[in-house]
Amino acid sequence: MIYLDKEKTKPVDIKPDKYGVYRLMGDNSYYVFEYIKIVAGDNVTIHSYNGSEIHAWNNSIVYAKGYTSVDAHDNAIVYAFNNSGVDAYDNSVVYAFNNSGVDAYGISKVWAYDNSMVRAYDNSEVYVNDKSELEAYANSKVTAYDNSKIYSYDYSKVEAYDYSKVTAYGNSIVKSYDNSEVYQPYDNSEVYQRNFSKIINARGKK
Repeated sequence: MIYLDKEKTKPVDIKPDKYGVYRLMGDNSYYVFEYIKIVAGDNVTIHSYNGSEIHAWNNSIVYAKGYTSVDAHDNAIVYAFNNSGVDAYDNSVVYAFNNSGVDAYGISKVWAYDNSMVRAYDNSEVYVNDKSELEAYANSKVTAYDNSKIYSYDYSKVEAYDYSKVTAYGNSIVKSYDNSEVYQPYDNSEVYQRNFSKIINARGKK
């Protein structure tokens, strides 16, 4: 069931299409408390709980909680909580919390907190905090804080702060600050050190 309020007092009379997908458009906010499949567009805001599957388009906003799965396109914004999973494309923006997982493509931007896991591709920009983990590919840009772990590949660029840990491959560039550690910079990667940073088992160009 879909509602217009969190208190479940205003149910919405929307039927799924022949594929079992609910299509939500317009400027409304919707609340979903069970597993259903949704396509959201045109500035819709969705608050999803308990594992729904959402495809977000056209500046829509999704608050995903409780193992919800989201595909974000076309400038969509996603706030992911509690082990939710997000695939971000096309300039979409993701804020990931509480062990959420994000795959970022196509110039999307991600802010990851609370042990979230991010894989970044295709010029994505990622900011990782609070022990989050990241794998960066294909010219991605990463700024890491607070004991985060980074695996950097394929010309990615990383700035690491606050005891973050980085493993660099494939011509990556790493700027390391504040007691961060860089492990095994392979394949002509470049490392710039500041503020008690360390290079461990270094190989390749330094």
